[in-house]
Amino acid sequence: ERERKLASVLEFNAFRKCLVQRYGNVLRGWRKLLHVEPTVTLTKVEIFKACKKLHWEGDPRKIWRAMDTDGSGEVCLLEFDARTAYILCCFRKWCLQLAPTCAEAFDKLCEEAVGDSGSDSTSPKVKAAGQ
Repeated sequence: ERERKLASVLEFNAFRKCLVQRYGNVLRGWRKLLHVEPTVTLTKVEIFKACKKLHWEGDPRKIWRAMDTDGSGEVCLLEFDARTAYILCCFRKWCLQLAPTCAEAFDKLCEEAVGDSGSDSTSPKVKAAGQ
């Protein structure tokens, strides 16, 4: 059983590395390949479809075993990549300090970036967040 778990984790890590190589980062891969349905979780079927689209030559069952550690039949971003989930959560928290919703925060940032002059200079809040 221990060897089976290790093989699953190694397969999952290789899959995630391939996803990052293809999409640039975990979050972009999650959004473009894995999380195509408007839900907050992935299912086994979605992972299998993603493996096929990625032309993954490994065993998708091993990937699923490594991801669905609680046996719930669903996987969220936190289970897939805790670091990326944390960064996204921090970004969301920052957005909600600017506006009641993330969409409104983006609108506000875009308005500030363009300003009344119509220039495309970067907003001071965006610059401060990047430091």
